[in-house]
Amino acid sequence: MTTKQRLTQRVRQSAKHALWGFGIAVTVITAACTPSPDPAHQTVEYYRANPEARESRVAECANDPGTMGKTPDCINAKQAAQIEGIGNLRDLPPMGLSKDAEERSRRTEPSNDSTESGTKDSLPHKAN
Repeated sequence: MTTKQRLTQRVRQSAKHALWGFGIAVTVITAACTPSPDPAHQTVEYYRANPEARESRVAECANDPGTMGKTPDCINAKQAAQIEGIGNLRDLPPMGLSKDAEERSRRTEPSNDSTESGTKDSLPHKAN
């Protein structure tokens, strides 16, 4: 083999190594720059079954509503909290107070005017 042929063979091998190195570098850089995958979203049923997870997620969402307020996890956790908690006032059953119960409570409660005047008059006055 002549010197020219040996030099050509070395250049080709060096080029192959350089291409492999360049390919690996591009792959590593591309993998590092890709956005992280979205975390797994939990369902309303999951948050209903796990009160600790629900409370922590609702607290995180309340702490950063601008960033996390509209994420699926925040919406699901808030919905589960609403279902498991009191919910809306519209969803509450009636309090069970009827007109008869209100009238009875008015009759049993003494009025302020009569008790005050009765107590003042019935108390003996001390002479100094």
